[in-house]
Amino acid sequence: ATMLEKLFSNIFDAAQQSFCRYPVVLSGDKNWCLDTVQSNSLFGDINEAIYISASEPIKGFKSVSAHKVKSLLGGDCNLLLWDGFDGLSPDGLGGASGLVRGGGLFIIMVPPLADLAKAPDPDYRRMCSDESELSKTNTFFLQRLISFFNSQDCLLFCQENQSQLPAVPAAATTQVQALPTPDQREAIELITHVVEGHRRRPLIVTADRGRGKTSALGIAAAKLALKYKKSILITAPSKRACANAFFHFSKYITDECGNHDSYSHCLKFISPDELLLTKPECQLLLIDEAAGIPASTLSELLKHYSRIVFSSTIHGYEGNGQGFAIRFKKQLDLLTPKWKSIHLSQPVRWAENDPLENWMSRLLFLSLNDDSFSQKRSVKNKHTEMNVLWPSQQQLASEPKLLEQVISLLVNAHYQTSPDDIRLILDHPGVLLACGFKDHIESEQQGELISAMLIIREGGILESTLQQEILAGKRRLRGHLVPQTLATLSGDIKNLEQHSLRIMRIAVRAEYENQGL
Repeated sequence: ATMLEKLFSNIFDAAQQSFCRYPVVLSGDKNWCLDTVQSNSLFGDINEAIYISASEPIKGFKSVSAHKVKSLLGGDCNLLLWDGFDGLSPDGLGGASGLVRGGGLFIIMVPPLADLAKAPDPDYRRMCSDESELSKTNTFFLQRLISFFNSQDCLLFCQENQSQLPAVPAAATTQVQALPTPDQREAIELITHVVEGHRRRPLIVTADRGRGKTSALGIAAAKLALKYKKSILITAPSKRACANAFFHFSKYITDECGNHDSYSHCLKFISPDELLLTKPECQLLLIDEAAGIPASTLSELLKHYSRIVFSSTIHGYEGNGQGFAIRFKKQLDLLTPKWKSIHLSQPVRWAENDPLENWMSRLLFLSLNDDSFSQKRSVKNKHTEMNVLWPSQQQLASEPKLLEQVISLLVNAHYQTSPDDIRLILDHPGVLLACGFKDHIESEQQGELISAMLIIREGGILESTLQQEILAGKRRLRGHLVPQTLATLSGDIKNLEQHSLRIMRIAVRAEYENQGL
């Protein structure tokens, strides 16, 4: 273990020195993986460590199960240990990677690779309605993960009984960004301008994760408070989501004038519901993580408040950021055509070109989205010829480019797309995918993908006890929405037995909408 300890100490130094985060994979028996982490004196010194697992908690780690990762968003840690024996949820992995701050490690423990792809991991249960469906599931997502363990230079991969240990990636020594970054400074200026410039010119601030957009809201609020001492309201799906704004608000005011008490009343949190109900007066309304608030609420607020800033995480599917971009742009054009937008791309919580971010982005296609707010484009060519193909799951797994196009299309057209959908599309035994290509000529070169339809097979529920329990309302299978709903409403078992296809999503590229595709 001493060689391993040295290795860990080296990668930790590399992370600290470069203010980057590294993914580390431990592959072997679970006890070996846990021993490797627990026996390492290095980790005893790390004060903030999170263990994502449904198993026994570990001393010194805050334990959380994978489906509760969302509740941690907005917090951060130096070390995150993921129990892959418990399952490898795509949503969870993507969410958890954003919790690790610069200089930290993201460690994934998995069984020996030969075993990992043999059968679906325990998390696949969430995707299936019963055991029989689970037994028909593919493991293409796990195979993709394994190829990412093996091939990426940014990752440290250690196997039990490995004679030769991997090399530690070379660390670039980075100057930690002085805050606020140039991106943040520009955002702060534009936010101030919303108050000082013309009315009804809302600002949209979008950013990837870890770009410091919430802190920018706090600093801008502080500058305005010092100047005008008027009321600024901030709303978000939860108060915790904008905790950073309050932290930076107080910090800025304390730095500027020593005491923030006489200004603390200037920035107040109000829940979206209460805001809609009471519509209190304010000099400026800040809406953070606007993607997590219903579009109808946002439109209502846009009509009522003349000075308003919306901010949201766009990439990485967090809070359905894309849907916010897609739907809300139409409202803005309609209600306040002179709106402005800014996109923050400089990371604040880790260095540029971060190994963990790069690795996770490639694995889960997190950085595909065209930033919908910066392009106001629409190609209305009225007659688009389209050819429809039905790629198999095997084909999608072996053609990552095609898979990427499909996911990109779904993410940009449909607000409910999440990393879990990659696994659903590749591995669910009942899923079918139709792809519409623009004038696809039977040649090597495929036309561009302009539409897709995701379909799931349902019904065929034949077991009589199960049928009775569903009709009596005692059981409800995951999936099988239409058969179960019809059966419960009509009391007719035939609805459960018949096979049907349900369309889950239809996505058409924005510039080809309304052409009857």
